[in-house]
Amino acid sequence: MLQRLAAMEAMQLTVNSGVDLMEWSDLGPAAVQAVEPLQPEPEPSLPSEALVVCDREMLREGFYDAETGANGRSFRWIGPEPRAAVFLPRVAQPAEIRLLVHSAFCPEVLGDVRVALDGGARATVTLEQGPEGRVLVAQPPPAEVPRGGAMRLDIDVVRTDSPLNRGQSDPRMLGIALRRIEARSV
Repeated sequence: MLQRLAAMEAMQLTVNSGVDLMEWSDLGPAAVQAVEPLQPEPEPSLPSEALVVCDREMLREGFYDAETGANGRSFRWIGPEPRAAVFLPRVAQPAEIRLLVHSAFCPEVLGDVRVALDGGARATVTLEQGPEGRVLVAQPPPAEVPRGGAMRLDIDVVRTDSPLNRGQSDPRMLGIALRRIEARSV
């Protein structure tokens, strides 16, 4: 493609310099450079891991502002709606998604949380106990058509509720609070 563009540019420069076009047409087939078929460029290899910390810098929808826990780590509550989205760097598919839970306002629904990548099919999480606490793990199927350099991770925490309904002063509708989101190729 670049060779073709270079040949067209050379012809344009020649035309602009005043050389008679008849001279070009008299050169015959020898004047046209043979162009090899273009080989498709290999797709860049994708990383096998991505990590997003739930802090002020996180690209997201459906989360409250970042807060800092007693241990100094940032976290974000999903709310007021039970659905949220996070934008992660794209990793090679299939991938395992790991949501590190800081807190759950409605812990009874943790096993019902569902996630999806790039609008694909939803997968239900399994609840695990990791060295840093509770972790929600899922392997959502990859979307049929990946979009761009980032993956959209949709999270559905089933429901939210307000501490105000339980005699506390916080009026927000809270689902679960996340500290970190990891994506790993499997």
